[in-house]
Amino acid sequence: MVACGKDARDQFVGEWKSATTDAETHTIIRRSGDDFFISEGRQDLVGKYDEATKSLLIDNGTRKVPVLYIPESDQIVVSAGGKSARFARVK
Repeated sequence: MVACGKDARDQFVGEWKSATTDAETHTIIRRSGDDFFISEGRQDLVGKYDEATKSLLIDNGTRKVPVLYIPESDQIVVSAGGKSARFARVK
């Protein structure tokens, strides 16, 4: 549950790294109003928050990929093509 006055969309903002591999590439998510900007290595993507699913939908050019925030672990889960990946916040 998000505290009163805090926007649920802001929990996606930050620097993230793979929680399951030793990949050195970090993903950075920034927000400007209703738009999210996702940078990973040389790839830049745009996303929008979907209130109905409480997820961030990233447009990868082929489809919209959902990103869910897991408050219990402070991680995000990215699902695409029947696979998912977990990312932990870089502190």
